[in-house]
Amino acid sequence: MSESTKYGHLISGDEFDEDDQGDEATGSRVELQHQTVKVLWEDEPRDLQYRAVISHGDHEWEPICTHVQRAHRIEGSNQFDPMSSVDWTELPREVQERVLDVVAGVERIDDLDPEQSLGVDLSSGDSDE
Repeated sequence: MSESTKYGHLISGDEFDEDDQGDEATGSRVELQHQTVKVLWEDEPRDLQYRAVISHGDHEWEPICTHVQRAHRIEGSNQFDPMSSVDWTELPREVQERVLDVVAGVERIDDLDPEQSLGVDLSSGDSDE
């Protein structure tokens, strides 16, 4: 039984045998590459939904927020109509904090900002170097 994952207790010993993995036993079985975090921002006159895509990887500057899509709730329904993409810095502080709560291995809001992490001004494409 594997206790190293959230649901490891649900796998009985005879369903998964780590010795029977062959070449895969030396590497990871699962690798997180991208994560989408949806946050509902209740605002007047309409609720907004932000979908932040977080890129995880091998680089020292990851994880970072690669892009955020904003949508507004269609009046009288539970559906959302896409509006636009926004930069990480354009998000309300409370939305940034909620995304930060969900992403593992990140402690500060600025850590998810690609302009801070990469040293690149995304509006002009210039680097700080």
